[in-house]
Amino acid sequence: MLSFGGEQKEVILSVLKESIRNFEKIDLAISYIQFSGWEILKPLIRGKENRVRVLCTDQLGITDPKAVIAMQRAGVSIRAYDGSNVFHPKVVIVRNNGSDCVLVGSANLSRSALVSGVEAISLIDDKEGKARDWFERLFSDRSVEFSTEILEKMETLYTARVKSNLVFARTQKEATASTDVAVATETIEAAFASLPSLVVPLNADKAANNVRTLKRIQAILDQPRLLEGKALSEFKLIGFAANGQLTPLGMQARGQQKETIARLWMQWLKQASTAEISSTSPSGMLEQTRIAFATFWRLPKVVREFYLTNCTAPAAEIRPLLQVIELLANTGRDYPSLRLKDLETLASMLDATGGLPAKTRAIVGDYLANKGTRGWREPDREIVLRAWAAV
Repeated sequence: MLSFGGEQKEVILSVLKESIRNFEKIDLAISYIQFSGWEILKPLIRGKENRVRVLCTDQLGITDPKAVIAMQRAGVSIRAYDGSNVFHPKVVIVRNNGSDCVLVGSANLSRSALVSGVEAISLIDDKEGKARDWFERLFSDRSVEFSTEILEKMETLYTARVKSNLVFARTQKEATASTDVAVATETIEAAFASLPSLVVPLNADKAANNVRTLKRIQAILDQPRLLEGKALSEFKLIGFAANGQLTPLGMQARGQQKETIARLWMQWLKQASTAEISSTSPSGMLEQTRIAFATFWRLPKVVREFYLTNCTAPAAEIRPLLQVIELLANTGRDYPSLRLKDLETLASMLDATGGLPAKTRAIVGDYLANKGTRGWREPDREIVLRAWAAV
């Protein structure tokens, strides 16, 4: 049976879903894997992850190492092709009731390929088990575990590919006065598909009414009558309260300027154990804050300086660039070669989020409509980030 995607959405995905329904085992030889593809596959194999084997490649910087790590953590057995030839198959072998059904096509494991891309797929009844034998040889003899060293190399190549996509898109726009939607979608997916479900702004707004600005924190500390009830409980989020009363750190912050308050908060946030952070903020918001702040300071100096110089009362045309920087910081990825022109290109692509997985599209959309709009009139972003770097 032959099926073709592109004219109608989700044709390839529908064939995949139907073919692996009630599977016993699945082997996938897929050259390139994106995080969005894993997000699609994950619910289809839930509860049977240990019956799934995946063979992919780290060639060309296309496979997302974060997708590989997520699959490993889920219990999927995933290995890297280890050979000198280009690894380019798209084969899914489904074992059920003693027989093999094989899907052979053109689609990698990504949302764009499975949902909207112009792709082809063929469904074959492999009675002789040729595909199974072929996969076994590759998986057993021509593959290796994804080591830390391999994953680190992949991360470097992956972020370099995002950078090259942005350069290509900018060149394309200069030549044609527009950016191809497919290029924009692929670039946005590569940059943001692995965003966590909780995106934090780079300021003092930590999802609590009384812990939203340094000015408000300062006012509560200076007026004891305000320091009760919900305000006191929310001060746990900055290490200033515990067991219904101010901590020594909170007492130390009384009467201090915003810069000192921020420095005391960052001191606690950096030094607190993972267990303490998790118990203080079960939502994961504080742990994500640590990731975002640390990632910001690993961005190129020109990007950091632009953000710190412009993050207080920014002009309307600058804010999208600042928001892109905050989103990139939340990915936890290092982009050592990004320049301001790259950020401008990426900001211009945010309208292409329709090509993202629904979950990531909702995360980006919520940030742009909610937390990404707040606190820009306050100097908190610069103060808090500089405090993080100083302690």
